[in-house]
Amino acid sequence: MMEPLDRLKILAGITDGARDGLLTALLDDARDWMAEYTGRADWTNGVPDALEGLRVRIALNNYNRQGIEGMTQAQDGGMRRTIETIPEDVRRALNGWRLARIMPMTGVV
Repeated sequence: MMEPLDRLKILAGITDGARDGLLTALLDDARDWMAEYTGRADWTNGVPDALEGLRVRIALNNYNRQGIEGMTQAQDGGMRRTIETIPEDVRRALNGWRLARIMPMTGVV
């Protein structure tokens, strides 16, 4: 299996190591986001191998969004597109990994 950094570089069209620091930070941020979204604090040291592809996709999405942070829509030549922070298909793929939260019931007799 290819290392996440190498896969991200290929998908981003990067052939040298000049942006390795940025890409590594984006991969770390993707891992942290995934851990928070799923409620799995133990993922801060790494995600399961089955989810490395999603981690790379999130990092690539964030790499491609540089310079347009905070924008929700863009229009170019009459075409309007919605800019998603995290694509909906990625969220759906992670939903099965989310931990349920049990809240205490207060005021119930």
